Amino acid sequence: MELRQVRYFVTVADELNFGRAAERLRIAGPSLSQQIKALERDLGVLLFDRDRRSVALTATGAALLPGARALLEQATNCAGRRRAEGVGHRAGPARLRQLRWRAPETLKSFLHGFTCETRD
Repeated sequence: MELRQVRYFVTVADELNFGRAAERLRIAGPSLSQQIKALERDLGVLLFDRDRRSVALTATGAALLPGARALLEQATNCAGRRRAEGVGHRAGPARLRQLRWRAPETLKSFLHGFTCETRD
């Protein structure tokens, strides 16, 4: 799972429309759809009920959404701390550790495992 997939999930959940979400993210619609499918496959859950006319969050997707938002906020805060500490690009991108969701109910445990680190 990648942080960008989490951002894609939140954006689709906000828009409830893959076309508008793709526009907002400035990526191609098919690419967004593939990334959401990959995230669902990695998590082993369906996040959205979708057909040709509509998109809706599943109960699992709705349950994961607040945690996904919190994760994105933590990542933003981490990036801000790196800039404030003068770490910047020279150390490479921040890495997420422990990115394994065993089940949706373990989201809180997952978020506790999130750390900001840099390469030495």
